[in-house]
Amino acid sequence: MSLERRAGVWGCGSSRAVAPGQRRGDPGEAVLERLEALEADVRFLCTELGAEKLLWSSRFLELLQEQQGLRQRGQQQRFLTLRG
Repeated sequence: MSLERRAGVWGCGSSRAVAPGQRRGDPGEAVLERLEALEADVRFLCTELGAEKLLWSSRFLELLQEQQGLRQRGQQQRFLTLRG
């Protein structure tokens, strides 16, 4: 749509020359802008949650490895105690 038509030059400034939803300050346009902003926020949060998930997954694996090491040491100590 040309700038002249958006400005209302056609039709001597009547609002009929501008398509519905295309005027500045139109509530529908504001809602769309807000939805786009919310969509961007959701994408950002999904990215952040994905990063947090990776962080906690790696920490969980570290703890599992530590737990396995402690179990092995405990078993070795029991074996040495029983043996000795």
